[in-house]
Amino acid sequence: MSELTNLAVEIRDVLGPGAGELVERMAATRDWAARFDLLDAALLDRLGLGPDPTPEVDQAWQLLSGSAGVIPIARIAAEVGWSQGYLIRRFTQQIGLTPKASARVLRFRRAVTLLGRGTASLTEISTACGFYDQAHLNREFRAIAGTTPGRMVAARRVEGAVALTRSANSSKTASAAAR
Repeated sequence: MSELTNLAVEIRDVLGPGAGELVERMAATRDWAARFDLLDAALLDRLGLGPDPTPEVDQAWQLLSGSAGVIPIARIAAEVGWSQGYLIRRFTQQIGLTPKASARVLRFRRAVTLLGRGTASLTEISTACGFYDQAHLNREFRAIAGTTPGRMVAARRVEGAVALTRSANSSKTASAAAR
């Protein structure tokens, strides 16, 4: 997984010869959720062909994802019985992101879910997702999605999907994913 981190690669280099068929099926699908379902299924199938993570990395992932990214990395290391440095190396090798980067994505993902429900304020979402404050939440949205929480909500209402800004897309592909 770490070999693909922060790289833009051709889909057929990841999925092999069946990539063309997947692209055609996604293009023929009008609903964004269904497109992502197709892509998720293809990636999970491909992931199933690779080696399983070690039990310790699997446990670390379960702890991290179960907390939606708010558990301290030092606590995860203690739980799995590894030093923090060894955990970071092994986790990154097998998951593709560091535990800290994975936690960041998990917090963002939870914030997007809560934001989509429309039942909590940005301050409440910030607190629930482990951000220091609303300004921190806004910075993470800009860094990860290239937009603010408010613009994301507005885009979802109008378009049914979020269009990332050019700078968000280019910064991710110009830099040299998680399970």
